Amino acid sequence: MTIPLLAQGKTPVFGGIETGFVTFDNEKRSLDFIRESASDYDYYGDYAGSTNSLYNVFYAGFKQEFPVISRLSFSTGVRFTQVGSSIKPESGSYMYLFLSSEGTTTNFAKARKISQNSQYLGVPLEFRWYLPSYHFVRSYVKLGATVNYRIATSTRVTFTDEMMNQYDGDIESQVKKPDSFYSMGYASVGLRVGKQYGPSINFEAVMPAFEITTNSSSLTTPITGFGVQVTFQFPMNFKSE
Repeated sequence: MTIPLLAQGKTPVFGGIETGFVTFDNEKRSLDFIRESASDYDYYGDYAGSTNSLYNVFYAGFKQEFPVISRLSFSTGVRFTQVGSSIKPESGSYMYLFLSSEGTTTNFAKARKISQNSQYLGVPLEFRWYLPSYHFVRSYVKLGATVNYRIATSTRVTFTDEMMNQYDGDIESQVKKPDSFYSMGYASVGLRVGKQYGPSINFEAVMPAFEITTNSSSLTTPITGFGVQVTFQFPMNFKSE
């Protein structure tokens, strides 16, 4: 991305196609139906097993970048985001998922993983400051945030035996859906490679990213994220004043 000098009399608007990936440190939510083994409940009925959890964000979209002043720009557009989270046992090849209990009998299903994926449509809002350099390679820093609306959510269980797939609905009914709106803030540093007024490619290190909303996954709670983004840009055939 490039911001031309106002003194040059040129203020082109740039369009760009972006894609990025952010992975988060996270904490597993309190989910009573997940047990690492059938004996992972102590005398008081509390969970005593351990699991690993993952939380990742993938996104792609189209943005336009508008010059504000001589090295400052503002970008916005439309972005598709997928938030994926999963839980699997920390040790061993499977965990137990609670199905039902009656009297002294408790029914479990063996599973290798439970995952949840949510898709969002949203709007990114970004400010970018270019460091003093007007060569083929330019560096910049960026602050941004996205506001997203959830359009779909799916929860999937990977059982140890395909015959257990009949219980998928029983497990899914115990997992709540995320909130309808999701927002993420982030900072990044980047390099723009290309001619000042021509097509270019941007490489960015996202560090850090953080969730503004609190319930983007029903399985895990994200804490701090780090990732990468690549953007292909081209000048639009109109100018901003």
